[in-house]
Amino acid sequence: MKKYLLILALAVALPAGAQRNNRGDNEADRSARATERIERQAKSLVKELDLNDADAEVFTKLYVEYQDTLRGLRASQPRPDRRQKRDEITDEEADRRITSAIAFFRQEADLKEAYYAKFREHFSPSQLLSVFERRPMVMPRQGNNNRPPFGGPQGGGFGPGW
Repeated sequence: MKKYLLILALAVALPAGAQRNNRGDNEADRSARATERIERQAKSLVKELDLNDADAEVFTKLYVEYQDTLRGLRASQPRPDRRQKRDEITDEEADRRITSAIAFFRQEADLKEAYYAKFREHFSPSQLLSVFERRPMVMPRQGNNNRPPFGGPQGGGFGPGW
């Protein structure tokens, strides 16, 4: 009987331990993917700016450093509990969140200003516009891209032809 209990305990404990290890691997994988994404962005910007090899090396080094620092700053920002409803939040908690967000945006602006000065030593403002200008994130359309989003000549909506 003890033998069966021991086997059962091991069968339950081993997958739980494996899950914990996978979570750590996922964090490392996430960090590696983020670094690869930043390097791809740097290469894309180098190509867009049409930089020579020496400038490309300086730009890539600064850009990766800037993005890593920015990512570290964003990771240090505490995340509010999104499940908590607004009417459940006290005025003190709301005030704390707002002042925390303002302080974070100030730190982010200071960081951008500092790295703009570093970039400015090597590159022109018109080149740096694509680095510091916020680009809206474009989401790809789902489904059939040939159809208009709300019906139209192909149908699918409540418009003409229904």
